[in-house]
Amino acid sequence: MLLCIDVGTSSLKLQVLQDDSNMETESGYEHGSMSCPGGWEEQQAMDWWQALKDCARRPEFSQHGKSVTCVALTGQMQNLILLDKHGHALRNAILYNDTRASEEARFVEEEYGREALVRETGNWKGACSLLPKLLWVSKHEREVVDQTATILLGAHDFVTLKLCGEGVSDFVTASTTGLLTDDHQEFHVDLISRFLASAVPCLPKLVHGNERTGSLSPAAAEELGLVAGIPVVHGSGDAGSTTIGAGAGVLGRSYMYMGTSGWIACSKERTRRGGGAGLFHLAHPCEPKLMISAASCMQAGANLEWLRRNFFAGHSKDEAYLLMEQAGASVGPGANGLIFCPWLAGERSPFTDENARACFIGISPSTTTAHLCRAVMEGVCYSYKSLSDTLELDDERSVRAVGGGTRSRLLMQIMADVLGRDVEVVADPQQVGTRGAAMLARSAMGKTMEEECTEVADTFTCDHGRKKVYQEMYACYNQIYRQMQPVFASLASARRACANANSPG
Repeated sequence: MLLCIDVGTSSLKLQVLQDDSNMETESGYEHGSMSCPGGWEEQQAMDWWQALKDCARRPEFSQHGKSVTCVALTGQMQNLILLDKHGHALRNAILYNDTRASEEARFVEEEYGREALVRETGNWKGACSLLPKLLWVSKHEREVVDQTATILLGAHDFVTLKLCGEGVSDFVTASTTGLLTDDHQEFHVDLISRFLASAVPCLPKLVHGNERTGSLSPAAAEELGLVAGIPVVHGSGDAGSTTIGAGAGVLGRSYMYMGTSGWIACSKERTRRGGGAGLFHLAHPCEPKLMISAASCMQAGANLEWLRRNFFAGHSKDEAYLLMEQAGASVGPGANGLIFCPWLAGERSPFTDENARACFIGISPSTTTAHLCRAVMEGVCYSYKSLSDTLELDDERSVRAVGGGTRSRLLMQIMADVLGRDVEVVADPQQVGTRGAAMLARSAMGKTMEEECTEVADTFTCDHGRKKVYQEMYACYNQIYRQMQPVFASLASARRACANANSPG
């Protein structure tokens, strides 16, 4: 049996799979992020390990523990995890969507040149890149940098370290950070050394997604109820494992992922061309001649979660999402001319701006909660349309859909109408990450990966009448950021003034 671990942003998922890929059992454990003014988004690394232990101790898992023959991992990427020489976290992990380092990002861009950064790394993301975050920690928490012995780049990096003592990251995860050269084969040592030379010796060894990383330690085996010595496969960051699990690790197939954040991606032949505006090139988890081209948004399902928390707080989570779906379905396409811009914590594609914020445009006396629900769903879909435009995907081809957002049938229908193409939801769409991790682990054990076996469970067909409505609404949506950009910059300054005014002392 294969134990698959997915360390996501909002929860850790665990699956036990039989050798024929049939699922024996699955479970999840939610863990929250800590958000603070100034764009801070953090998690405690030990919470990931504790979540794994809590899941493994559940009866449905513990009964299979001694039958597990391999552990496979995947997880959230582009984190900054700083460890001391004993492997202990020196501070909370700074997450991919943390934008606190805007000042440091501007400094790096001024000193090195923004065009050079995009060209040489293929993945410069401003304040979300790891180099500005390292500089922020160096400036504000110098003692942490001085004690750092190991830098890890993804949540599953840390869990792998706890499992087998290997402080590694994978090429896909590393390629999201802006720390690699544009061919995604090595760290950009010249760039990193120019700004923080002490970080270079702390960088992790990079591994491919389909190679064995180490063996489960006796201590970890005892804590998890597993057998010591079984193989541990670090695998790939979630973008890589999801690409494989969605059946899109081959040329010519695109897919969208909708979780807390989101992206549209496809596998292409690898080039050394840096990413364009809003376009990012990632390493492929197991095919050196391919790369993953992706356009990603900072907040996807997070917008729906924001709506749930603030407008349906008196209901259980499942009940709230059902009510949101019913409310959104009760009004027509276009939400009576109401547009929601889903930039809760900045954006990175099709534009990169940590100051951008979500907003409703077009509220009138007749606007109801139902209109707000519909507008939020449509706004998320407009964001994906802009990602599709950035990738220049063929409008006539269908696109596969995976992730938690696919549970909403209304959202998937709106997506098909906005994109103007059929949306194919794959079987077990929330488990594609662990499925991809399992496929990579089997490859590491010498078995063949069969991506073509990924099944489509449901297809949402574009309605051309609604498509015409959304084309007009999308044209309006596309104008908003350009008009609002200077306002967002002024509001960012105002937020800093508010924070200073409300600080103690």
